[in-house]
Amino acid sequence: MELEIGSKYKFHQQFCTVRYKGETQFAPGNWIGIELAEPNGKSNGTIDGVKYFDCKPNHGLFVKESQIKPLHSDEDYRFFYSQLIDTNDSFIRNSIHTHSLLAEKISNEKDFKEKKIETLSSYLQDPTSIDQLENANQDIQSLNQDIEIFKKSLEKKSQSTLKSQELVDKLSKELDERNNRVQVQSDNELRNQIETLKQELEKEQKKRSELQKQNQQLQKDIISVHGQILKENDSLKSSLQRRDRKIRRVERSRMKILRGYSHFEVTDQTTQKSEKDKEEEEEDKEREKLKESKKNLKKKLKTLKQILEMEQSKNEQKVELGEILGVEDQKNHSLWVAKVLKKHTKILEYRERMRKKSGKVTFGRLKESSKTEVQEVLSKDVVDSLIIQYFNFYGRNEVANFISEETGVDLQFEFAQNETKIVELLKLGIIDMEHLWDERINENARFGEISDVEFNQDREKLGFELTFDDDVSIWDEPPDNNDNIRYNKELVEKLGGDPSKNFLNTISAANLNKLIEKLTYEKNADTQFIKAFLITFQNMITPERLLFKLIQRFRVPKPKEDEKLQEWNTKRAAIQAKVSEVIRLWIEQFYEEFEPKLISHLETFIDNYVVIENPQVAKKLKNAIKVQQLIQSGTISRKRKTTSKPPVEPKVPKNIFARDFGLSDLSVEEFARQTTLFVFEIYRKISPTELVTQAWSKAKLHHKAKNVLFLIKKFNEIVGYISTQILLPKKPKQRAKQMIRFIKIGEHFFQMHNYDCTMAVIAALTNASVSRLNITKEEVPEKYWKKYNQLETATSSDNGYKEYRALLKKTEPPGIPYLGVFLTDITFICDGSESKIDGLLNISMRKILFNTISEIQRFQQEDYPFQAVDQVQNLLNNTLPFKDENKLYKKSLKREPRK
Repeated sequence: MELEIGSKYKFHQQFCTVRYKGETQFAPGNWIGIELAEPNGKSNGTIDGVKYFDCKPNHGLFVKESQIKPLHSDEDYRFFYSQLIDTNDSFIRNSIHTHSLLAEKISNEKDFKEKKIETLSSYLQDPTSIDQLENANQDIQSLNQDIEIFKKSLEKKSQSTLKSQELVDKLSKELDERNNRVQVQSDNELRNQIETLKQELEKEQKKRSELQKQNQQLQKDIISVHGQILKENDSLKSSLQRRDRKIRRVERSRMKILRGYSHFEVTDQTTQKSEKDKEEEEEDKEREKLKESKKNLKKKLKTLKQILEMEQSKNEQKVELGEILGVEDQKNHSLWVAKVLKKHTKILEYRERMRKKSGKVTFGRLKESSKTEVQEVLSKDVVDSLIIQYFNFYGRNEVANFISEETGVDLQFEFAQNETKIVELLKLGIIDMEHLWDERINENARFGEISDVEFNQDREKLGFELTFDDDVSIWDEPPDNNDNIRYNKELVEKLGGDPSKNFLNTISAANLNKLIEKLTYEKNADTQFIKAFLITFQNMITPERLLFKLIQRFRVPKPKEDEKLQEWNTKRAAIQAKVSEVIRLWIEQFYEEFEPKLISHLETFIDNYVVIENPQVAKKLKNAIKVQQLIQSGTISRKRKTTSKPPVEPKVPKNIFARDFGLSDLSVEEFARQTTLFVFEIYRKISPTELVTQAWSKAKLHHKAKNVLFLIKKFNEIVGYISTQILLPKKPKQRAKQMIRFIKIGEHFFQMHNYDCTMAVIAALTNASVSRLNITKEEVPEKYWKKYNQLETATSSDNGYKEYRALLKKTEPPGIPYLGVFLTDITFICDGSESKIDGLLNISMRKILFNTISEIQRFQQEDYPFQAVDQVQNLLNNTLPFKDENKLYKKSLKREPRK
């Protein structure tokens, strides 16, 4: 039933009039504002200060549309009008009664005034009353005089108070000045004291450094003494060994002598005794020397221990002094880090969040890090500045300021256009590889004009076919006529008969030569026409043929008459400039579509033709190619529009580094953010070639539509993942919780303008395996179904997605449109229209195709202000866990069997 404002209806056996329809601020959804015939309402049409309609007090009421019933029978109408007459009759009676009361009141006031006048007249006629009035007048005059005197005294007092106030102000100023002087003096004294303390601290630090040096020297001395002891021990051991060897030799010789020469026995014994005595004396001497050296070492060690104890006590005193003055011991770095992380928990939190998952622990990383890590590549200040710039770039200003204060590194530095400084520095380290081939034609300097014969010889080297089957030179094309170009006559008339003012809209059909001619029109340039052509040309011709035609257009033939040489030079320069501009735009905007062979042809053309005609233009084109090659290799990045909104900090769960971390651990908002970032990166990479050639729908061309197909694959994965997650729990309440979670996620997708993922949520909830879960649905509160219905209405496919298309037109980037609608439109445009009209290319059809692709590109330019979390992005990049349709439906039947 369609309710009309001003019409009469029934509400709970009461008659009412509809006064308002639509949304309200006091409650979500559509409401109907009605005016009741009787004062049984709650307002006068105004709620919370917002006026929705006018009516009598307590006659207004807001209800749902389902509560209002139409007037069906004649009795309803008769009763309504009789009630209306009764109310009007009572209103008239009340108004008559009020008027009669007013008349009576006026007559009473009139009588009262007449009586007052009579009493006054009688009073004035009495002579005594006149005397009384004169006396009263005199009293009044005397009172006035007293008042004047009092006023003057008040003025004097006010002046005196003003003076006293001025004095008070002066005194307060003097007091303030004195206080300031005292404060300044005290501040200066404190500063001086602090300076003296700092100087003392510096002196102590110097002393400490000297003591440390002495300590190091003592340690070196200890090491050297220890080495000497070891050497002496070694020498003693060697001497003892030598002595043992001598004893053994002497024993052997003695035995020989005893065996062979017995008569020498007495003399031999005496000699042996003398040798033994000598050796024993030497050993005793060496032992005494060792004892003395050990005693000396013990004394040195005692002195060293005393020095170390003294130094430790001094260090403790310095640490206490440093804590009082707020100065950290910079050399004890480990303590400094621990104190900072303990005092500032935010730094610790950011440190843990930024720490990525590392691989297996290796021996090099665990035990030999000093050998495996690069040491002192960058100075500490440079590293600190890079860290500060990184935090500033990603909106962590609080952390950046804190690190700057702690390290003393200034925040003044330049930002890269769309990346952090550390990324920019790393990219500078990548070596730019030159092109592997250089096909030059006639590399020696060439002067004068290149003949057509020479050009045809060179064309083979360029890799082009000598002729195309249907090729006619662009310079042999007749002037504009109905056989080679057709215009929209009405639009041309509106433009004053000059179609060049808007080629995109005026040309309805043309052959290739005329298209290239208008594309490089020397008198003026239609930039939109150039953009539309470069986006859609692969629907008409190959890139090789386009380059061939542009080279043909570049080579303006020389006239036979010498009189026209000046005019030819001017025209040639203008045409060549336009051709070069088209090629430059083609390189800058669509370089990823260039095949290696096409790049080789283009570079050869620049090196052998453009350089001769205009060296500066040739340099620009070569620079454009080099820049695009650097972008493709990842050395530099393409300029992209970033949102003015500050970056949003991710809500990372505590178990982000756990092995069992999954997407279900994320909050609904962060799940929506991370999924949106992931899907946007795929959507942003979709090129016009993938769309105009309909490569996604042709198996042979699937390699040319990898981004479109990947986005479709991820859409299906998300649908399957949501359906699987809902069906996993055994209990209806748990399944209902999953439904609520994904309805909330869908709401966040919608608010982020991520309509592609919003459609995925709706597709999952309307899936046959999920939509049949009636027991589960009953556990979901009504408010969530209202939210779901709003999402479903906004993205409904009814009337060719009418509601969704209207919504998308109003939506500002960043956003992700639902790609399925665009793919349907492109299929309808390409398959539902003729590619050619009477042998001419259908430009009107390509213009509609261009408008559709431009709408896709509108949302590719601006990034979301979210930050990617690597662990989540890796999970999304992998195939999401889901079951196929058959398994899902079997699981659904198991959860809720058919009745």
